[in-house]
Amino acid sequence: MARMMPPFCSAEAPPGEVALFEELAASPRTDGWIVLHSLGIANHERLIEGEADFVVLVPEHGVLVLEVKSHLSIERFDNGLWKLGQQALTSRSPFKQASEAMYSIIRYLGSRGEQLRTTPVLSAVWFTHTRAKGALPKSPEWQDWQVLDLEDMRSVDRSVLKVLALGAKHLAKPRDSDT
Repeated sequence: MARMMPPFCSAEAPPGEVALFEELAASPRTDGWIVLHSLGIANHERLIEGEADFVVLVPEHGVLVLEVKSHLSIERFDNGLWKLGQQALTSRSPFKQASEAMYSIIRYLGSRGEQLRTTPVLSAVWFTHTRAKGALPKSPEWQDWQVLDLEDMRSVDRSVLKVLALGAKHLAKPRDSDT
């Protein structure tokens, strides 16, 4: 089972975070993993202070920063606005939230001398209570492998490993250069 830090999930946490926390903590297939829940980020990319819902460290596979959304419905409109459940429309993309947390963590670790060149550090969004893969349109804002949903809750360990594998493959792709 994963080492959960902290070892409990707050009663005030959103239902999706509680469900994901419990699944990661209970799975025997997460043995050796370290899972940081609700990690505060003092030096955030964009905010005065931020948070990562989950940071999952999987030895020999990489690090996955997850933004978790528990809403029963989601929509992303052509104008870039999001409708998450009954909340008001927002321009704040959950994918942007996840990537900003990821880059904040990468910058922090780099400032401490950590070398991450061979460790994939990725971000994704987990829509724990809806089928997001069918609801979200294609977009240049995210890769298909960065979308996790209700179906992926059936096997959280396999889902995390799949995202890390597909993300590592994406990072390894040669990039065109204009220089």
